[in-house]
Amino acid sequence: MDLERCFEEEDDHWAAIARGLSQQQLDELEAREDLLRAIASGLRAIRRKAESNYYTKSERHNYVERGTKEGIGKWKAKEEARKGELVPPRSDLYVTPLHRQPFER
Repeated sequence: MDLERCFEEEDDHWAAIARGLSQQQLDELEAREDLLRAIASGLRAIRRKAESNYYTKSERHNYVERGTKEGIGKWKAKEEARKGELVPPRSDLYVTPLHRQPFER
């Protein structure tokens, strides 16, 4: 019961502070919220890039190109690249130094 009363008092406290803010302060608060959302989004993007099945745009493009040459089909290769379910090349014919293959990590 004491903990519940504490939360109510804290809520009343912050409500009183919020109601005392001017329009300029509310606008600044909103701008800071937007900045924090952008920072959080950037951090999530970095975290996704650290995942083992993340591939850069050029790696996905090279995979789709190779899949098309091997007869897999462009749309199937795009789906595999999007899901991170890449299949090794069928032969060394399409593997060149210019075509970095994402599965060789």
